[in-house]
Amino acid sequence: MTMAMPRIGTVLLIDEDVLHAERLLGRLHFRQHRVTVCSQPEEGIRLLSQSNHPCDVVILNVSHSHWHCLKTLRMIRRICSQAGRHPCPGILCTSVAYRGPQFRLHVERLGARLVYER
Repeated sequence: MTMAMPRIGTVLLIDEDVLHAERLLGRLHFRQHRVTVCSQPEEGIRLLSQSNHPCDVVILNVSHSHWHCLKTLRMIRRICSQAGRHPCPGILCTSVAYRGPQFRLHVERLGARLVYER
């Protein structure tokens, strides 16, 4: 009997908080995911627009961002639809700051999930 190897996922982490990114990167590497880290959304958008950089999941830290994360989510969706990527990568937004139900609804309407960290 042979054991199936776990599928190694590719993750694009967009996080301007260096300490948070390092902690999350450690957890993702422990689970054997391949991770590319971008400290700025523009850098992540640029990588996503390149056909040679596919990913399964985009993780976007929205805790303390000075950039508009909903705009970034729209750009990610537009890039994926223009590139004809099927399926589009899953998008997970993380935050340590509670932003209320309206923000969660906006995120979900853009096809992403929002989780709050402790």
